[in-house]
Amino acid sequence: MKHELPLTELMRAGFRVSSRVAGYLAVGLLLNLGLLFAFFGDLKAFDGFSTTTLLRLGGMLVIVASPVLYCLLGVRQGSRAAVFGLVQKYKAPLIHTLLSKMMARFPELFAGAVGAAGAEGAARLWGQVKEKFDEILGENSIFLRMALRAFVARVRFLRLAEDALGKFAGKETDPAKRLEKMAEWIAERIPDERFAPTWTPLAFALSSNVVLVTALAVL
Repeated sequence: MKHELPLTELMRAGFRVSSRVAGYLAVGLLLNLGLLFAFFGDLKAFDGFSTTTLLRLGGMLVIVASPVLYCLLGVRQGSRAAVFGLVQKYKAPLIHTLLSKMMARFPELFAGAVGAAGAEGAARLWGQVKEKFDEILGENSIFLRMALRAFVARVRFLRLAEDALGKFAGKETDPAKRLEKMAEWIAERIPDERFAPTWTPLAFALSSNVVLVTALAVL
């Protein structure tokens, strides 16, 4: 098994996140500018302190807040697309890389110290791993880090790593071979389809955006 993740693939993963953030933000801005233009006369029709005024203010608030919401949606969907692109070709190497970084940052995980520390000590150590995981990811671009965090969170990577460590503890004296077997074992338990991109969230956001602004403008 090749353990290296090509730099071009890592750059492509970061681009998938950044391009979707920009794309979703642009679509959201264009839609809401269109809604503002279409319903401007209705949205500015305030009637003192009344239900109508509150509804119109709500409509304006949706339009103003929409860029933030579309940006967050772009981050979510971009991270998912980036991970999907990686796991299709390099799932095991990706997992091997993350495990290697964990071993470098927390060598006691792979030195038998977890079992010797008992349940409480093991829980404390894995808590530190979770807390310091951004350090484990290294100095990657912000968009690639988003993708890796999405991967780790969605597949419960740390739980799988802990299970794999317990399964292969003492079964392989060579650390490199143990690491490789752990990576393969974890990879088998992560279906690629879990990260398959879908347009459903964007379609739901756009339709909800239109319906909500329209309702707040005309009711």
